[in-house]
Amino acid sequence: MIKVGLQLLATDENRKKNANVKYEIAKIGEDEEFVWLAKYIQDITPSANDETEDTGFYDGDGTLVTEVIGSKYTYEVSGYRDINDEAQNLIAGLRHEIGDARKIILKVTKLNGEIETGEATVSNIVDEGGPATEFAPFSCTISRNSKPEITAPEPPATEPPAEG
Repeated sequence: MIKVGLQLLATDENRKKNANVKYEIAKIGEDEEFVWLAKYIQDITPSANDETEDTGFYDGDGTLVTEVIGSKYTYEVSGYRDINDEAQNLIAGLRHEIGDARKIILKVTKLNGEIETGEATVSNIVDEGGPATEFAPFSCTISRNSKPEITAPEPPATEPPAEG
């Protein structure tokens, strides 16, 4: 840590790369066996997609107040296709499906260890195409269908006090 004025600044030990976020998916069903969505995936970009309403009120000064009335958290996934990857195969297998058949369980383990788990829908599935000289692409959009269940991170293990 570096002390600057009254503020302590975090050093690199507190910064982590995006690759440390773990994205896992599972079919909805009895076993819900999760597979890791990572092989040849170069980019996963989250987006809040909040729906807002701006309204001014007489009990205020007439200034518009923004209220979030809906939210749909989405993840844009892109990289290269691996025909032997379980997670990519699960998603690619949904490309001709519609409705509930496109729903999965998405589990995201955040940088701080918090886990968000919930139902999601897969759309915009691309698992081939492009120039002959390039590797096949893989991309999709994964959209949460509801607020995820949030599990707090495990506390770090502590060593028992030394006997003295």
